[in-house]
Amino acid sequence: MRWKAGDTVVHSRDGICKIVDIREMTMTDEAKEYYILQPVYERGSKLYIPIDKEALFLRAPVTKAEIHEYVKKLPETDLKWIGDEKKRMSMIADVRKTGTSETLLGLISLFYRKRTEQHEQGKKFHSSDEQFLKDIETRVNREFAYVLGIEPGEVPAYIRETLSA
Repeated sequence: MRWKAGDTVVHSRDGICKIVDIREMTMTDEAKEYYILQPVYERGSKLYIPIDKEALFLRAPVTKAEIHEYVKKLPETDLKWIGDEKKRMSMIADVRKTGTSETLLGLISLFYRKRTEQHEQGKKFHSSDEQFLKDIETRVNREFAYVLGIEPGEVPAYIRETLSA
């Protein structure tokens, strides 16, 4: 068991969470120990993660130094747009499960650039791409906001300020 009650973790799907309890529960046929998580920005829900599956779902939040480093490296991001929609959707599914904050931040930048390019050409940005962008922005903004001690809506301004410094 890596975590304890009171720790803050990042859940692969639901983002920044507090471990509110660890207890043995019977959810299937056998009793197992579970982490009980409370998403920081969604007070009404709880997540139950088997301790033996923690590596699949939980990681430590990034640090302030890591955030600063990731933002400073954004202009150097060399991610390429995947034109084939099926391949892009497959990549999106993988990133939703296993993407690091650095990868997600790079993808946000890539998707912003592609959306701007599409609009300049008079084309619409695909709705599934827009939904993915919204999803990962929310996850990154919440994690960064928690670590930086600011509101999630203030994260884009923090990124712009850091890039211009």
